[in-house]
Amino acid sequence: MTALFRFVMSGVFLAGGCLLALPCAAEISANYKNGGAIVIGTATDACNSAIEGGLRWSSVNTTFEMCDGTSWRRIVGAAPSSDCTPDAFSFTDVTNQSLSMLIFSNTLSITGIDPGCVVSASGSGSPEISVNGSAWVSAAAINSGDTLRVRQISSNAVSTARVATVNVGTASDNWSVTTRAGSLMVFETSATYNVTGVGSLANADLLCQSQAGALGYAGTYKAILSDATTNAKDRLTLSYPIVRATNGTTVVAATDLWSGTLDNSISGAGTNVWTGTLGNGTKTSTCSSWTSTSGSHYHGHGNQTSGAFTANWTWISDANSAGCNGVSNLFCIQQ
Repeated sequence: MTALFRFVMSGVFLAGGCLLALPCAAEISANYKNGGAIVIGTATDACNSAIEGGLRWSSVNTTFEMCDGTSWRRIVGAAPSSDCTPDAFSFTDVTNQSLSMLIFSNTLSITGIDPGCVVSASGSGSPEISVNGSAWVSAAAINSGDTLRVRQISSNAVSTARVATVNVGTASDNWSVTTRAGSLMVFETSATYNVTGVGSLANADLLCQSQAGALGYAGTYKAILSDATTNAKDRLTLSYPIVRATNGTTVVAATDLWSGTLDNSISGAGTNVWTGTLGNGTKTSTCSSWTSTSGSHYHGHGNQTSGAFTANWTWISDANSAGCNGVSNLFCIQQ
């Protein structure tokens, strides 16, 4: 499809109706399907390699957009005389965050600027911004009254801050995310659950988080639990030392919860615990991913009283396997 465009400059004509400084009846034509096209109007064509370089007007974003071969991208610009100094804004710094996690800021309303100013984020932790809940990007256009939120990945080291610098026009704010202090806490739930009460890995994590909150333990908690497709060791984010939440006793001082031994037991309760996990952190019998009360499964044990705390802190041999129709506790560990 060939689009033909005639540029008409009001009041600037030469004799015979020709435009000043342009050929008579100046015309620019472009093949819309071979790239480099100019598409004036609200074209609805999907952006692809066939129209890469195409330009269209977006009535939704009230700006021109260009096809980059994959998506229509806004062409962001601001008038030289625009006011891009916003009213004061400040994101709330956060502390005691889990390691290597995607952390989100509070949401602010940006005011006091002219339309079309630019907002951007930079710093460690791969920070990104979202305007009015739109896609997460490193830079975007922003208008007065728009909402703004930031996210970044927390450090993989304890007690460490990562700082994102957010620039809105001529102003900026630093938003810091600090990871928790040195020790990860682990505990055994006081409540017991049947298989359907556990239900899934996600639900077990919710049970752990709920009990941690009730006990006043800060941070994010997950269950030390596998299912038929997921190993416990692959879904938990750990650092060391790991200590008993109830009294600070060291459970693992070294660097591997899955070495087969613990320095001290997780609890002194002596109870059976749903784990579906071998001592090396890999999955074993899991009562059909915690959905079936039929059969039996290897279960962990909350208390070891003598010698090395061997792999049976997560599982007990087949001869002592527990029925899937019983009830057990959960091990919950901070992330």
